[in-house]
Amino acid sequence: LGWDFWAEPRIIGGPVDIMLSPQNRDLVTSTMKEIGVDCTTMIKDVQAAIDYEALFKSKADASYYESYHTWEEVHEYIEGLAAEFPQYSSVSTIGKTYEGRPMKIIKIQSDPSNPKKTIWLDGGLHAREWITVPTVTYIADTLLRTYNTPAGSNSSTFLLDNFDFIICPILNVDGFDYTWNGDRMWRKTRS
Repeated sequence: LGWDFWAEPRIIGGPVDIMLSPQNRDLVTSTMKEIGVDCTTMIKDVQAAIDYEALFKSKADASYYESYHTWEEVHEYIEGLAAEFPQYSSVSTIGKTYEGRPMKIIKIQSDPSNPKKTIWLDGGLHAREWITVPTVTYIADTLLRTYNTPAGSNSSTFLLDNFDFIICPILNVDGFDYTWNGDRMWRKTRS
């Protein structure tokens, strides 16, 4: 039937999110209602939402957080952050993906000579969930830009004085790249 489960059933009677083709929607909805299962259409036109999102892909004239970026641009951005704040951050490659792309992290520490408990954050685990990538990148950016400043005195400074951070903006680099150049709704790795 071409079903794509967005949220699989976890408990009996619990919610399930399924994407259906327009051709199958009426059949599935009427069948579910016949057997006593309530159905609601949450997004009437997923393609329209994808088309709208495409308007926000990388644009040279937009600020970084006003558009989505390719994995190369994201890696370039975190490398730029580490170059701008070398006393508090460094970028490392933690391995290669199935297709040979680098998996990069940015490590953020207020005092690298004094390791603390570490908080790990990652984005891009599910390839099609693009918003996670700028979310964790924004956290890295904010921690670095507001540490030991009045703006960060109650948050970033406290956090970095008590924890180290390792942030992997895109954990599923191959899948993320595939959503840019292949199937926008792809979720998994390419292995």
